[in-house]
Amino acid sequence: MGAWTAALDGAYAVIQFAAVNPYPECTWEEARLSMRMNSNVVLAAQRAGARRLVLASSSHVLGGYMQDGAVLSPQAPEIGPSTQLGRFTHFRLPGFTTDASGYATAKVQLEEIGRAASAASPGLSVVTVRIGWCQPGENHPRQMTATATPTISAERVAVQESAEAEVAQGFDNRDLILAWLHRIWLSTPDFRHLFTRAIESDFEGYLVVSGVSNNSGMRWSREGWDQLGYVPHDDAIEALGQACDSPDMRTSS
Repeated sequence: MGAWTAALDGAYAVIQFAAVNPYPECTWEEARLSMRMNSNVVLAAQRAGARRLVLASSSHVLGGYMQDGAVLSPQAPEIGPSTQLGRFTHFRLPGFTTDASGYATAKVQLEEIGRAASAASPGLSVVTVRIGWCQPGENHPRQMTATATPTISAERVAVQESAEAEVAQGFDNRDLILAWLHRIWLSTPDFRHLFTRAIESDFEGYLVVSGVSNNSGMRWSREGWDQLGYVPHDDAIEALGQACDSPDMRTSS
């Protein structure tokens, strides 16, 4: 570890956001280096005697459930801290494939070392936030494209005649992907509120929460929000001025 660890001396809380590549298209080598950073920060926080550790995980650790429409159907189970992991974001559009396996694996590693640190250090409480869509800049739902990352524009994805034609050709449904992204939006004000509560709440132990706003039609669990005192106010569907109707649920096989 380097001299940066001195900055943690006497700190009450440490937030781990660092990643070599903070986007789902990161390579496995970038993911490996991010895992090293995760381990170093958590160990340094322990050694510095921090009382609160907040970990920035990602909704991509559960992104594979998009194919089930689990955030869209009122009959579908909620997705949350108790949902089984292992189904990472993966879909295919014309000219572009999103595979967040490396990125999501690094986030799972971060969650698990945070859990271990909390158990090993009785004075250290750990909050893991699985952040949805929250990006630098305006951070408005209209910025979202079906690429699921702000670093790759829609123009790089080949345009077909229609979403139905894409699905018929074996691609995933753009409308479904966008509906998923709209329902995992985390607005900038809600982001600030959530991380403030993660630091300042009286919670003790280890906690995983969904880092999303109060989006209409959302199936992401609110479990743990009350323990932090997190009350989100923004809604991606309202921000877009859209009705909360579910899109065509057909996906590729």
